Amino acid sequence: MHSLTYRLMLDDENVRRAVITSFRIESEESRTDRAEFSVSEDGNIVKVIVTARDLVMLRAFSNSVFRILKTCVEVAEVII
Repeated sequence: MHSLTYRLMLDDENVRRAVITSFRIESEESRTDRAEFSVSEDGNIVKVIVTARDLVMLRAFSNSVFRILKTCVEVAEVII
C-alpha cells in the first residue's frame, strides 16, 4: 500500500468543522477496492490521508481528493 498525507491549516473553527463534516461524508462514499481516504483533525489542522494499492491509483485518487478538499474549503468559506 502507498499513502499520501495532506495537512491543511484552517484557523476559522466554523470553516474547519464544515470542511471536516462534509469531507467525512465524501470519504465514506468515495472508497474503492483500490483506494480510500480518511480525514482527522488536530487543533486547527485538517489531516487527510489517501491510501492506494499502487502508485498510479494513488496519484489519480489523490488528485480527486485534493479537488474535493479544495471545493469543500471554498464552499465553507463562502457560506460561513
